[in-house]
Amino acid sequence: MFRESETDAVRTREADREERGVSQVVSVAFLLVIVILLAALISYGALAFTGLLQGPSALASFDFEERPGVELEVTMLSHQFGEEFYVIDSNGERIDGTTMEAQGDSVTIPLLCSPDMGEELTVIGVSDGSESVLQRTTVSDIVPEFDDSWEYDEPNARARGTDVHGENVFVGDYDGILHVVNRSTGEQEWTLSDGFEDAIRPVTYHDGDLYVGTGYSAPHVHKVNLSDGSTDPLSAREWRLELEDEPGYTLASRNDVRDIEVIEDDRIVVGTQYGGDEGWLFTVDTDTGDVVQSNEVDSSVNGVTTDGEYIYTAHRNGEVRAYDVDFDRQWTSDAHLDHGAATSPGGWGVTAIRYDPVEETLYSVSDDGPLVAMETDGTESWAYHELPGDKWGLQVDAAGNIYTGNNDGRLHRVSPANCQVWEYNFAGAGTGTLNVDEIAVDEDNNVYAGDDGTVVRISQTVED
Repeated sequence: MFRESETDAVRTREADREERGVSQVVSVAFLLVIVILLAALISYGALAFTGLLQGPSALASFDFEERPGVELEVTMLSHQFGEEFYVIDSNGERIDGTTMEAQGDSVTIPLLCSPDMGEELTVIGVSDGSESVLQRTTVSDIVPEFDDSWEYDEPNARARGTDVHGENVFVGDYDGILHVVNRSTGEQEWTLSDGFEDAIRPVTYHDGDLYVGTGYSAPHVHKVNLSDGSTDPLSAREWRLELEDEPGYTLASRNDVRDIEVIEDDRIVVGTQYGGDEGWLFTVDTDTGDVVQSNEVDSSVNGVTTDGEYIYTAHRNGEVRAYDVDFDRQWTSDAHLDHGAATSPGGWGVTAIRYDPVEETLYSVSDDGPLVAMETDGTESWAYHELPGDKWGLQVDAAGNIYTGNNDGRLHRVSPANCQVWEYNFAGAGTGTLNVDEIAVDEDNNVYAGDDGTVVRISQTVED
């Protein structure tokens, strides 16, 4: 009996030891799992906090593609982190419209001002309410590049009238010669002089046709048809309109066609200077060359543009005006006068005007005044005063960038955010004797402009 009890006690102690052993193994295994989980969490946290800070990671990858001076495109290539992603600027401010949520999402960020160039942009990821830095990029400086540009040197080939289409750049000069220059090489293709008889100012291309304005002794408009691909300049001329023959028009001391704008497929509007301070507006049938309507105005018309509904005009008296197609005035803006533009008799007032369909904005420049942006109801949006000299030429590219020249041999590019991006100086700039007048921009953002005798092509590229 005693031995049986002793045997039972031994068995009980052995069972207790086995249970304690199993419990210890389980505890060790549990602790090992906890350690592994903690290590994983620490590793993940370190990756999210430090590894991602260094650049692309396996958790998120983004591609940054720059269009010189136009925009930065950010595309999400892959991600295993976060519910949404967005971009902040150098000041830590979230950039509107940059939210991405899924692989393949893409957003664009305008590159507008010189201060934007060289700034750091950062992609932020959001997960469970927590934000992490995922990837950074630095915006390249945008500069004009001249290595593959050309100069076209011809006597009097001053870019008083310049336009570009396809492979051709069209340049008018003071001797009444129209030069057709190869866009890629800068070599002359052909010239047309017969019948112009006076200095060429505006040259406007539209749908296979060139509309050329001449003047000083008499204001004429010419249509040159290029739609059949003819290289024979004489056979290309379609009609010539002598505006001095219109009722009420009397030749004065100076008679210039100052600007030509296409307002419909079969209509152009022509602005002229009559004498010193007076002006005329004409609409012309592009098929026949006949005047459809005319209107004498009380100030020289230095520039015309349109948004398809109204005609906007720049005047020597410092005004910007809006007319309907019947030449009924809709509004008048004195913005340039308020900013000190020089007007007649010593100045030229508002010298050029262009409408930008991208920003739905009117831009105009003036003699000794600023570049002014306006809404189409005449309300001033902003004025940029940092451009020296008397401004003349004006053009807007497809991305909304503004180009203007002055009487000091300088060409400026200004962003629609009201700041200068770059400046190009022609040889002799700073002497106050070189006028940079008409400006053209092609679909690749190459800029064509000229001073007294030289036309250049400026290719815009990203600085490496």
